[in-house]
Amino acid sequence: MFARSGFATEMAQLLAVRDSIEDASAMITPAMVESVALIGPPTEWRARFEALAQAGADWVIVRPFPVDQDYENSLHAAINALARIQ
Repeated sequence: MFARSGFATEMAQLLAVRDSIEDASAMITPAMVESVALIGPPTEWRARFEALAQAGADWVIVRPFPVDQDYENSLHAAINALARIQ
């Protein structure tokens, strides 16, 4: 997925050290993560959804991960934040 998303060089380097999780993890750049994940506060979500749509995304799968709260509260917070995006 990353190689097809413009990160072929990074993936080749990562695959060269794939036997070392620490080395491989260190090679995953913020740009790589941001290309496949919506990370950040809800105030930034609308712009990210719009950017994904402009890039050709037909579907976006939302999967909240708790950061500063338990899983259930994280889900409720994400659902409430998504409901406010128009």
